[in-house]
Amino acid sequence: MTSSTAQPRPRCPWTQGSIALSTAYWPMMLPPPYDATLNLDLSSLKLSLPLLGDHERIDVPEPVPVNPAPISETIAAGESMRWIERDLHNGLTHYRKVSRGARNRSLDHNLVYGGDFEDRWTIGTSDPLSLTSECRRTSILSREGWETKTNCVSRLSCTKIEWIISEGIEAFHNGERASMIRQRPISWQPAGAVISAPPRAWAAAPDCRRRPRR
Repeated sequence: MTSSTAQPRPRCPWTQGSIALSTAYWPMMLPPPYDATLNLDLSSLKLSLPLLGDHERIDVPEPVPVNPAPISETIAAGESMRWIERDLHNGLTHYRKVSRGARNRSLDHNLVYGGDFEDRWTIGTSDPLSLTSECRRTSILSREGWETKTNCVSRLSCTKIEWIISEGIEAFHNGERASMIRQRPISWQPAGAVISAPPRAWAAAPDCRRRPRR
Protein backbone atom coordinates (compact mmCIF):
# COMPACT_ATOMS: atom_id res chain seq x y z
CA MET A 1 0.00 0.00 0.00
CA THR A 2 1.28 3.39 -0.89
CA SER A 3 0.03 6.82 -0.01
CA SER A 4 0.47 10.16 -1.66
CA THR A 5 -0.50 13.73 -1.02
CA ALA A 6 -2.67 15.32 -3.67
CA GLN A 7 -1.13 18.44 -5.10
CA PRO A 8 -3.38 21.47 -5.77
CA ARG A 9 -4.11 21.98 -9.44
CA PRO A 10 -2.54 25.15 -10.82
CA ARG A 11 -4.91 27.98 -11.60
CA CYS A 12 -5.06 28.74 -15.29
CA PRO A 13 -5.38 32.31 -16.54
CA TRP A 14 -7.83 31.08 -19.16
CA THR A 15 -10.94 28.93 -19.20
CA GLN A 16 -11.88 26.42 -21.85
CA GLY A 17 -15.23 26.74 -23.57
CA SER A 18 -17.15 25.20 -26.43
CA ILE A 19 -19.38 26.69 -29.10
CA ALA A 20 -22.12 24.75 -30.90
CA LEU A 21 -23.22 25.95 -34.34
CA SER A 22 -26.45 24.77 -35.93
CA THR A 23 -28.76 25.79 -38.75
CA ALA A 24 -31.74 25.26 -36.40
CA TYR A 25 -32.52 24.24 -32.83
CA TRP A 26 -35.51 21.99 -33.34
CA PRO A 27 -38.22 22.65 -32.37
CA MET A 28 -37.46 25.96 -30.63
CA MET A 29 -36.14 27.37 -33.93
CA LEU A 30 -37.65 25.97 -37.11
CA PRO A 31 -35.29 25.05 -39.96
CA PRO A 32 -34.97 27.01 -43.23
CA PRO A 33 -36.90 25.64 -46.23
CA TYR A 34 -33.81 23.98 -47.71
CA ASP A 35 -31.00 21.72 -46.57
CA ALA A 36 -28.72 24.38 -45.11
CA THR A 37 -24.98 23.93 -44.66
CA LEU A 38 -22.32 25.84 -42.73
CA ASN A 39 -18.92 26.77 -44.18
CA LEU A 40 -16.38 27.84 -41.57
CA ASP A 41 -13.02 29.46 -42.19
CA LEU A 42 -11.12 28.42 -39.07
CA SER A 43 -8.26 30.79 -39.81
CA SER A 44 -10.51 33.84 -39.49
CA LEU A 45 -12.60 32.80 -36.47
CA LYS A 46 -12.52 35.21 -33.54
CA LEU A 47 -14.53 35.34 -30.31
CA SER A 48 -14.85 38.59 -28.39
CA LEU A 49 -16.40 38.65 -24.92
CA PRO A 50 -17.37 41.80 -23.01
CA LEU A 51 -15.61 42.63 -19.75
CA LEU A 52 -17.30 44.10 -16.68
CA GLY A 53 -15.94 47.61 -16.27
CA ASP A 54 -16.97 50.41 -13.96
CA HIS A 55 -20.52 49.86 -12.75
CA GLU A 56 -22.95 50.75 -9.98
CA ARG A 57 -24.69 48.05 -7.98
CA ILE A 58 -28.46 48.48 -7.73
CA ASP A 59 -30.32 46.88 -4.84
CA VAL A 60 -34.04 46.36 -5.32
CA PRO A 61 -36.07 45.95 -2.10
CA GLU A 62 -38.30 42.93 -1.74
CA PRO A 63 -42.02 43.52 -2.26
CA VAL A 64 -44.40 43.83 0.67
CA PRO A 65 -45.89 41.33 1.27
CA VAL A 66 -43.01 39.07 0.36
CA ASN A 67 -45.37 36.57 -1.31
CA PRO A 68 -48.03 38.66 -3.14
CA ALA A 69 -49.39 35.69 -5.11
CA PRO A 70 -52.84 34.36 -4.11
CA ILE A 71 -52.69 31.52 -1.61
CA SER A 72 -53.80 28.20 -3.07
CA GLU A 73 -53.74 24.51 -2.26
CA THR A 74 -52.80 21.65 -4.54
CA ILE A 75 -55.62 19.24 -5.26
CA ALA A 76 -53.68 17.11 -7.74
CA ALA A 77 -49.98 17.48 -8.57
CA GLY A 78 -50.36 16.17 -12.11
CA GLU A 79 -47.51 14.91 -14.27
CA SER A 80 -45.25 16.35 -16.95
CA MET A 81 -43.23 14.43 -19.50
CA ARG A 82 -41.22 15.06 -22.63
CA TRP A 83 -39.51 12.60 -24.91
CA ILE A 84 -38.29 11.95 -28.45
CA GLU A 85 -39.71 9.25 -30.72
CA ARG A 86 -37.84 8.11 -33.84
CA ASP A 87 -39.59 6.34 -36.68
CA LEU A 88 -36.64 4.61 -38.34
CA HIS A 89 -38.78 3.06 -41.08
CA ASN A 90 -40.20 6.39 -42.32
CA GLY A 91 -37.27 8.59 -41.28
CA LEU A 92 -39.33 10.78 -38.93
CA THR A 93 -38.50 12.31 -35.56
CA HIS A 94 -41.25 13.29 -33.10
CA TYR A 95 -40.61 15.64 -30.18
CA ARG A 96 -43.42 15.35 -27.63
CA LYS A 97 -44.35 17.26 -24.46
CA VAL A 98 -47.27 16.37 -22.20
CA SER A 99 -48.61 17.87 -18.98
CA ARG A 100 -51.87 16.69 -17.49
CA GLY A 101 -53.84 16.39 -14.28
CA ALA A 102 -52.61 19.42 -12.28
CA ARG A 103 -55.43 21.08 -10.29
CA ASN A 104 -55.29 23.83 -7.65
CA ARG A 105 -57.84 25.64 -5.49
CA SER A 106 -57.62 29.29 -4.51
CA LEU A 107 -58.21 29.77 -0.78
CA ASP A 108 -59.36 33.35 -1.36
CA HIS A 109 -62.42 32.62 -3.54
CA ASN A 110 -62.52 28.80 -3.73
CA LEU A 111 -61.91 28.71 -7.49
CA VAL A 112 -60.50 25.45 -8.81
CA TYR A 113 -58.23 25.89 -11.82
CA GLY A 114 -55.94 23.75 -13.91
CA GLY A 115 -55.05 22.72 -17.40
CA ASP A 116 -53.56 20.07 -19.64
CA PHE A 117 -51.42 20.39 -22.75
CA GLU A 118 -49.87 18.15 -25.35
CA ASP A 119 -47.39 19.18 -28.06
CA ARG A 120 -46.18 17.05 -30.95
CA TRP A 121 -43.50 18.29 -33.36
CA THR A 122 -42.54 16.13 -36.33
CA ILE A 123 -39.88 16.46 -39.03
CA GLY A 124 -38.32 14.17 -41.63
CA THR A 125 -34.65 13.32 -41.66
CA SER A 126 -33.77 15.02 -44.96
CA ASP A 127 -36.81 17.20 -45.76
CA PRO A 128 -37.21 20.50 -43.84
CA LEU A 129 -40.59 21.05 -45.55
CA SER A 130 -41.97 17.95 -43.84
CA LEU A 131 -42.21 19.69 -40.47
CA THR A 132 -45.61 19.61 -38.77
CA SER A 133 -46.79 20.40 -35.28
CA GLU A 134 -49.96 20.06 -33.26
CA CYS A 135 -50.46 21.83 -29.93
CA ARG A 136 -53.47 21.11 -27.72
CA ARG A 137 -54.45 23.09 -24.63
CA THR A 138 -57.24 22.50 -22.12
CA SER A 139 -58.15 25.05 -19.45
CA ILE A 140 -60.58 24.23 -16.63
CA LEU A 141 -62.23 26.54 -14.06
CA SER A 142 -64.82 25.37 -11.56
CA ARG A 143 -66.61 26.03 -8.30
CA GLU A 144 -69.32 24.09 -6.56
CA GLY A 145 -72.18 23.62 -9.03
CA TRP A 146 -70.51 24.82 -12.24
CA GLU A 147 -67.52 24.18 -14.47
CA THR A 148 -66.13 25.78 -17.62
CA LYS A 149 -63.63 24.19 -19.97
CA THR A 150 -61.95 25.33 -23.18
CA ASN A 151 -60.14 23.10 -25.65
CA CYS A 152 -57.73 24.77 -28.07
CA VAL A 153 -55.81 23.15 -30.90
CA SER A 154 -53.28 24.72 -33.28
CA ARG A 155 -51.58 23.02 -36.22
CA LEU A 156 -48.58 24.16 -38.22
CA SER A 157 -47.15 23.02 -41.55
CA CYS A 158 -45.31 24.80 -44.34
CA THR A 159 -44.44 25.15 -47.97
CA LYS A 160 -41.20 26.62 -49.29
CA ILE A 161 -42.53 30.19 -49.06
CA GLU A 162 -45.22 30.23 -46.37
CA TRP A 163 -46.41 28.91 -43.03
CA ILE A 164 -49.83 27.25 -42.91
CA ILE A 165 -51.60 27.60 -39.56
CA SER A 166 -54.98 26.21 -38.51
CA GLU A 167 -56.58 26.70 -35.14
CA GLY A 168 -59.82 26.11 -33.30
CA ILE A 169 -61.43 26.61 -29.88
CA GLU A 170 -64.25 24.72 -28.18
CA ALA A 171 -65.93 26.00 -25.01
CA PHE A 172 -67.95 23.84 -22.58
CA HIS A 173 -70.24 24.77 -19.69
CA ASN A 174 -71.10 22.04 -17.19
CA GLY A 175 -70.12 19.39 -19.72
CA GLU A 176 -72.17 20.75 -22.64
CA ARG A 177 -70.52 22.46 -25.61
CA ALA A 178 -71.40 26.15 -25.57
CA SER A 179 -69.50 27.40 -28.63
CA MET A 180 -66.93 26.50 -31.26
CA ILE A 181 -64.72 29.01 -33.08
CA ARG A 182 -62.47 28.39 -36.04
CA GLN A 183 -60.21 30.92 -37.72
CA ARG A 184 -61.55 31.98 -41.12
CA PRO A 185 -59.00 31.36 -43.90
CA ILE A 186 -56.89 34.44 -44.70
CA SER A 187 -54.38 34.74 -47.54
CA TRP A 188 -51.22 36.54 -46.40
CA GLN A 189 -49.22 38.05 -49.25
CA PRO A 190 -45.75 39.66 -49.19
CA ALA A 191 -45.44 43.20 -47.83
CA GLY A 192 -46.62 45.86 -50.27
CA ALA A 193 -49.09 43.63 -52.05
CA VAL A 194 -52.83 44.11 -51.89
CA ILE A 195 -54.51 41.57 -49.59
CA SER A 196 -57.66 40.26 -51.19
CA ALA A 197 -60.61 38.58 -49.52
CA PRO A 198 -60.62 34.77 -49.66
CA PRO A 199 -62.68 33.21 -52.47
CA ARG A 200 -66.08 31.85 -51.52
CA ALA A 201 -64.94 28.38 -52.50
CA TRP A 202 -62.71 28.44 -49.42
CA ALA A 203 -65.78 28.03 -47.22
CA ALA A 204 -65.52 24.26 -47.69
CA ALA A 205 -61.73 24.17 -47.27
CA PRO A 206 -59.99 23.37 -43.95
CA ASP A 207 -59.54 26.39 -41.72
CA CYS A 208 -56.05 27.74 -42.25
CA ARG A 209 -54.06 30.93 -42.18
CA ARG A 210 -51.15 31.41 -44.54
CA ARG A 211 -48.22 33.65 -43.77
CA PRO A 212 -45.02 34.25 -45.74
CA ARG A 213 -41.98 32.52 -44.34
CA ARG A 214 -39.26 34.75 -42.93
